Amino acid sequence: MSVNVSEKVTAIIKTFERPHCLDLLIKSIKEFYPSLPIIVADDSKSPIPRTDVEYHVLPFDGGLSKGRNFLVKQVKTPYFLLLDDDHFFINETKIESLLDVLENSDIDIVGGRYIQTNGVRNSQAVFEIKNNELILKAAPYGKEGEVELYDNVANFFLAKTDKLQNHIWDERLKLGEHWDFFLSHKGNLKVAMHPEIFLFHTNDRSNGEYNEYRNREYEFYRQMFMTKHGILDIKSEQKRSPIKDVKKYLSSETIETYFSDLIQGVEMAGDFKSISVNRRKGEKVEIVHNPTSYPLVGRGKQGAVFKISSDKCVKIYPKKRNALNESEVLKAAQDSPVVPKLYEAGENYIVMEYIEGSSLYEYLKANRVLTEKITNQILFLLKEMKRLKFTRLDARLNHIYVTNQGELKVIDLVTHFKKKVDRPEILMEHLKRLGLLSSFLKQVKNIDPQSYQEWK
Repeated sequence: MSVNVSEKVTAIIKTFERPHCLDLLIKSIKEFYPSLPIIVADDSKSPIPRTDVEYHVLPFDGGLSKGRNFLVKQVKTPYFLLLDDDHFFINETKIESLLDVLENSDIDIVGGRYIQTNGVRNSQAVFEIKNNELILKAAPYGKEGEVELYDNVANFFLAKTDKLQNHIWDERLKLGEHWDFFLSHKGNLKVAMHPEIFLFHTNDRSNGEYNEYRNREYEFYRQMFMTKHGILDIKSEQKRSPIKDVKKYLSSETIETYFSDLIQGVEMAGDFKSISVNRRKGEKVEIVHNPTSYPLVGRGKQGAVFKISSDKCVKIYPKKRNALNESEVLKAAQDSPVVPKLYEAGENYIVMEYIEGSSLYEYLKANRVLTEKITNQILFLLKEMKRLKFTRLDARLNHIYVTNQGELKVIDLVTHFKKKVDRPEILMEHLKRLGLLSSFLKQVKNIDPQSYQEWK
């Protein structure tokens, strides 16, 4: 079957500043489909062309939309498979199943699903615009055979080449092109999702330079998209699902390789549940009982945090409602790069991503300089909070972490859906203590004059 696929399908990959990801993806494709044609478009600052695929170097930072339009023009097969460079083929990446759908129906695009270390990422959605609000509804509007009908699927799909040559990406959008592409062509392209087809999404953010470009002007392109479609607000019903929900579709090899801890509970159902904590009024949480060897890595007024593996930690709460509050915030924000990944939530605990790095307070205290890059990252973080509909638009500097990759992530989010704070008062007070507030506001004035007027 792979020979037949290789005669009819070309894989296209737009890449930027992630050669290590691209290498893993290409190796995984060749493992399952050795003769599949692959075309790469690279607009990195210093591209590293390859000879084992058709490789095109594009002008620096042309953007996703321009790169994808270029790639579609290079395709000579009747179908193409759209991929991002941080994808990875697994046993469940069955291109032949997607091809069978397109060859035997009037469907133009059929997508698969992402699985990640923290669950299934559900990108599929039906668009509805009501009173200038875009609603991404989770349920399909119909079903045909094995596939479900949607308006939007993940950026992992098989498409009819001739149809997509006439329905292109808006090249003004370097970022944030996903919803725009599908919303712009709603009604002109028939879109479906195959619930049994998956690939692994690494969601790699290890390259600091990539992150800087990935996060910059995100809000600018998002606003451009909203203005284009007359949208004032966006509401999404899309949620991640636990791996156990799709276990029946996954091979034992996939489960053992990627998800044994999530499905079998090797790490998750461990003895951390025997840890108990308490808190006296006005004081930090106390450890009442800890029969485990898990080290305590953080302690505050709402909970205590223990490291349970190289990339995971558990936060134990004395009050169940605080566990519920923080898990709700994290669940709602899992599509954002500024919050930790959530793996599991219980009555009095959450298991989440362990962040290697230092608090922003410690970082700035040690360096005594606030760079424009950090200011940009703080502004992006605060705008993300607003986008995610946090009611508390503020954070302590010791609750913002600088990762080893140079990203900012915010932790301790118990009150961010409960308290209403419109200005980053505490954040600015901490900058003032460090003697950096005037530098911060001066940079904000140049970067984001509107925020400066609100905060000065």
